[in-house]
Amino acid sequence: MGFFLKKRDQQGFTLIELLVVIAIIGTLAAIGISNYLSYKAKGADRAELADAANFLTLAMAELADNTGNFQFGESSNTPAGFVASPDVTLSGTITLDATGAITASDINFEHSGGTTDDATISDDGDGNAVVSKQ
Repeated sequence: MGFFLKKRDQQGFTLIELLVVIAIIGTLAAIGISNYLSYKAKGADRAELADAANFLTLAMAELADNTGNFQFGESSNTPAGFVASPDVTLSGTITLDATGAITASDINFEHSGGTTDDATISDDGDGNAVVSKQ
């Protein structure tokens, strides 16, 4: 039995103590990393939705300031003042008539770090613009 006991002049941790600490740290790291990745994807999805809502708000404001039909989309003809978040790409176009009703819509916002679903601006069937996540 005296074989397993430390002598008085020895210092440090036993191998079992070190292995237990490493196992606890590994478990906590595994839980933390999975939560971090989940939060990061949710944040990217929220950036898509925020950009889509801002795009639509600025498009409607530009339409209110001017009369006529407008077609917005891509980076070359976005509404004045619109700047997409980093890593968010815009594709498609949206056409608004003089009353603000959507006459054609096929616009998507995609974040490189988000889920596979894109944020879209579409017509709700009554000519109203709706921002949604597919």
